Amino acid sequence: MKQNLLDNPIVIVLLLIVVFLLNTITSTFFIKLTMSGIVFLAFLNSVDKKYYNSLFVVILSFLVIESNQGLNLFSLILFSFLSYFLIIPYLDKFFTIQGVRDFVHIFYFYFMLALIYSFFVEFDLNIIVYFIMNFILDVLILGFIL
Repeated sequence: MKQNLLDNPIVIVLLLIVVFLLNTITSTFFIKLTMSGIVFLAFLNSVDKKYYNSLFVVILSFLVIESNQGLNLFSLILFSFLSYFLIIPYLDKFFTIQGVRDFVHIFYFYFMLALIYSFFVEFDLNIIVYFIMNFILDVLILGFIL
């Protein structure tokens, strides 16, 4: 079994701190950089390997993202649990390579996050640009760090 950087609880806590600071700073400048794709991968990893302490920290990260982005509380958490149990197993059947699977998970998460935004927030072209920026940022972080 391959060790992942997201297996380390210290990395998860540092991820929470970075997500909190990034969301606080960028929300004051009306920029929506969230790193929520990386948090979603940490969620999948902690639920899959039953790291419940790390899962608590990841849930706190989702709550920070939801509160700063104007979404209903626990909407991303509920979406992540439903995705983990219903959708992700079918995606994993088609993509067997772990690196490709992570990119597909991030793309799926941002696609569904766009649908969630369309329900709760007024949807316009700027939000699509923010999703593309977030996707590129998460892919770069995934490719170079994780």
